[in-house]
Amino acid sequence: LILAGVGVRRATLAGARVEHLRRREDGGVLLHLAVLKGGRYGGREPEVLLPVWLRDELEKWIGKRVGGPIVPRYENRDDPASADAIYRIVKRAAARAGIAPERATPHALRRSLATLLDGRDVPIESIQALLGHEQRATTEIYIRSLRVPKTSPGDALADVVNRRGGGASK
Repeated sequence: LILAGVGVRRATLAGARVEHLRRREDGGVLLHLAVLKGGRYGGREPEVLLPVWLRDELEKWIGKRVGGPIVPRYENRDDPASADAIYRIVKRAAARAGIAPERATPHALRRSLATLLDGRDVPIESIQALLGHEQRATTEIYIRSLRVPKTSPGDALADVVNRRGGGASK
C-alpha cells in the first residue's frame, strides 16, 4: 500500500522503519525519507505525509511495534524485507487479485499513482515532488504514457463552428 499511496521506490520501502514515522499534532503521519537517503530524496522534501487511508492501514499493520522495519522479512521480523522480496510480494498480491503478473510491478504502482493524481487535476509539480523526480520531464513521461484527453482537441473550434451558424450539415 505504501508503494501505491505515496509512490516510494521499493528500495526505499525496504529501508523504511517504524522509527521513521512521525505523528503530527493534527493526527497526520509523516514518513521521514531523509534518513533513508542521507538528506534530500531526489528533489523531494525529506518527509511525505501519508494519506489518511494509508495511515489507518499502516497503523493496523504495525500494531504495537515501536521499532523495526515497516516491511519485515518473513523469516525474521527484526530484519527488513529486501527490495527483491517487495517485488515478489507485489507480484503475489497481483496474482491473487487476478492481475496479469507481467503488468504488476512496484514501479507500475508509482506510474499508476502519478496517472491517477494527474486525472484528478493534481498539479504536475506536486506529483513531481511526491515521486522525488528532479526533472519535470520524468514526471511527464509517467503521466503521458496513460493520459486520456478530457476533451477532444477539436472542441477548441466549437466557437468558430457555432458562429458560422451551425454544426453538421443537413
